Formats: sequence, structure tokens, C-alpha cells
Amino acid sequence: MSSIIIGESMIEIITGDDEPTHRPGGAFLNTAVALSRLGRHVRFLTDFGTDYDGSIIRGHLDQNSIQIATRPESERSEGTILSWIARVGTGLSPFSYDNIAFDIPSPPSTPTEQLDLDLFAPRTALFGSVACHIPPGDSKVLEWIKLLRETSTIFFDPNIRPTITPNLDQARERVEECISYADVVKASEKDVLTLYGSLAGYDTVARGWLDLGASIVVITHGFKGSVLYSKSGSIIHIPAQTGNVVDPFGGGDAYMAALIDCLGRIALDTAAHRDALGKISDTSLEMLGLFATAGASITIERHGPATPTRDELMDRYQLYRSSPHVLG
Repeated sequence: MSSIIIGESMIEIITGDDEPTHRPGGAFLNTAVALSRLGRHVRFLTDFGTDYDGSIIRGHLDQNSIQIATRPESERSEGTILSWIARVGTGLSPFSYDNIAFDIPSPPSTPTEQLDLDLFAPRTALFGSVACHIPPGDSKVLEWIKLLRETSTIFFDPNIRPTITPNLDQARERVEECISYADVVKASEKDVLTLYGSLAGYDTVARGWLDLGASIVVITHGFKGSVLYSKSGSIIHIPAQTGNVVDPFGGGDAYMAALIDCLGRIALDTAAHRDALGKISDTSLEMLGLFATAGASITIERHGPATPTRDELMDRYQLYRSSPHVLG
């Protein structure tokens, strides 16, 4: 299965230890790596500088067999995005960013470019986060998604960062526009609270997103698990499955990668199955949640984010499947 991922790359600088830790990161870079480790072919439309930090990102993506699609080096004069993250107990919390910029190549405009896309044949596409809010790349992202929607299942993750998109009214409007092009939306409870406030119920928000056009909405609640909503009206609760939490950062990205992978396993990916996805059975919806939870649980038990291989994910999924897992 081939997948296109559109989103940011950055260097994460983690403070709070004796020496700051520098590592390649960003939600969509992490998801691209996680999906590649599951044996999927990944093309990553992203942006990073031609500086030393950019070379670290390129090396990391190359090492994980990810096809990189960026603008030519002559057009990438901005530095690589830096994300400053504070270690708080066993958790990590982003607090500031430097070099905020995002732009990507335009969609195919020549027969050769279109043939290249056709041969890659993406069955799924993922977009979201800061890539949808920072010009000039934001408009190109939607151009890509409109094109890819003709053949692919579209996943969207809002991954809101208020320090980058401080105008929440504009951010909410943009998120809802993006959801209108998506088949599957995965958001954290923090995303929902940031966009709609503490008085907005999760069920209400999820139903609103389904009304905008999504077939499945997933809201993750950290160590409390996740809830999956379908267009047909089903609501499936999946508890978190965790052992010794070592590094919670990246768990949500592993969850997304496993969600994408599982949709292919149950043969509901590609635009050809869009109608069937809207009528997904409770059994399949539950499988999506369990599989994604398995991916997240393995990742947070390691220093990383170190996402699972295909065999590791299947073993953990089988373990969860044999235990009580659905909350009332």
C-alpha cells in the first residue's frame, strides 16, 4: 500500500535534562516514519531548510525509506522549524517554535508529473496541523487533497498548535474546511478543547464533523483511551492499553499510522470504498480502534518515538483482542 503524507518536519529540542536533546520530529514526520516501519510505501510532502538541521531530517527520512518531496533547494531559504519542548515529569510539553514557515511543491502540472503520481498510486493520504495554516503552503495542501480525494482515502489530523495559530476563530474555520474533504478525522481531546472550549461536548463535536462529510471521527483521550464515531451512528470506546510509560511523545502519531495501516488490512481504503467506509460495521470500527491503540501503546513504552514493526503491531493487537476491551 502506498500513502502520501503532507505536513511539517522539524527538529525537536528537548530541555529539562542535563543536556538538551535534539531529534527529528513533528507529528507528520513521525507518522510517515511509523507508517514506513509498518511496511507501507510513503511519499512525504514536507518542508525543511537546507541548513544542518535540515540535513538531519533528510538523513532520518532516507534511513526510514521514505520518498521525500520538497521544493528545490534554491527555493528553501528559510531555516528548519525548531520546536522547543520541556520535559515535565514523565511527559513532554512543546512551548515555543522558531523559523515557522511551510511550503511544498504544487500538484502535478505536466503529463510526466501526473504519470509519476499515477504510478505511485496512493491508496491513502494524510494531511493537517500547521501545514493547513501557514501560507503559501496552506493553499497548495488543499489543492493536493482535492486531487488525491479522487483516488485515495483522506485522513485529517488538526493537531492544533495555538502558539503557531493564535487566532482560534480562523483556525476553527480552517479545520472545518479541511474536514469537509476528509474521510477519517483523528483529533486529540486537547484539539477539541482548544478549538471549541470546555463546554463543547466531544460527542457533539464529533457529530458536527461527521455532518461536514467525514465517515469516521476518532477522538483520543490519552491514558483514558479513544472513542470512534461512524457516520452510521455507532460509537465505540477503546480503553488505553499501557504498561510502563517511558516516553508518551509520539503515541498519537503511532496511533494514526496504525489507523491508516488497519484500514488497508480490512480493505476499506481508496476512494472506491468511500461509500462502504460510511457504512462500516461495528466490528471493523472496533478493530480500527484496537489496532491503533496497539501501535500507540508499544511506542510510549520506548524512548523515541520508536514505533512498532508490522510483526510487533500484529502481536500486540492479538494480545488486546483476546482481553476485555470495549467500555460500555
